[in-house]
Amino acid sequence: MAAWKNGANRLAGAALALGVLLGLPAAASAGVLTYTPSPADMYDLDHHYTYTWKISNINVPVGEQILGASLTFTKLYNWDTNPNMLFIHLLDNAKNSGVRSYQDAPLNQSPVTTISDEFTESHVGDSSWLVNAGTADTFLTARSFAALGGNPVLAPGQANPPGWSFVADGTRSGQQLYTYTYTFTDAQESALATYIGNSAGKNIAIGLDPDCHFYNDGIKLSIITGAAPVPEPALLLLLGVGGALIARRRYARAQA
Repeated sequence: MAAWKNGANRLAGAALALGVLLGLPAAASAGVLTYTPSPADMYDLDHHYTYTWKISNINVPVGEQILGASLTFTKLYNWDTNPNMLFIHLLDNAKNSGVRSYQDAPLNQSPVTTISDEFTESHVGDSSWLVNAGTADTFLTARSFAALGGNPVLAPGQANPPGWSFVADGTRSGQQLYTYTYTFTDAQESALATYIGNSAGKNIAIGLDPDCHFYNDGIKLSIITGAAPVPEPALLLLLGVGGALIARRRYARAQA
């Protein structure tokens, strides 16, 4: 029995060493699909409107899948220091191609006096609304932004929400500018893949409701694609060694 235990321990040690040597399965190489609206700044996200940005012909390469996605807002800042919020949704479609807008506040309203997510409001019977009834809708995120030169984390007085990051990116009128990026969660990536796959035109849409006015120098959607990670042949060997160890142990117990 002692000899068997020593042999089993040596086998287990070898398996562990092989596991450390191999590490994790090799990650597949990835590519990035990028999309920008027209106009690139979506009219500086005027707070009197809600917007849809429809993107068509999203062709994930054959044999690949979506590994990540993000929205980037270049050099974005709020037009003043009043409370504000930008609501962002992922839609499976929109009525019209490209960028379209829907007036959701009186044009003489300044600053914005109501902060609410237009995509959660009822638009039954409103033919000018941007999406059809029954459109699949995944809420992505919402956050405030500081005015030019303000603190990029507290905007104003609100913590940086999960999924958001930012980098300093130039100056304007002597004040620091920031580029902000929102990274999709795993569940949101899955919704993105589902929406693309369910549409003959490979369509999705980004819905944005700016409840203030957000100046920016351009918006970009990035979709990371690649083959799913696959185990290395040596890792498969490691799994086989582990299976042999378990089988040997069970056999020895049966003979005891």
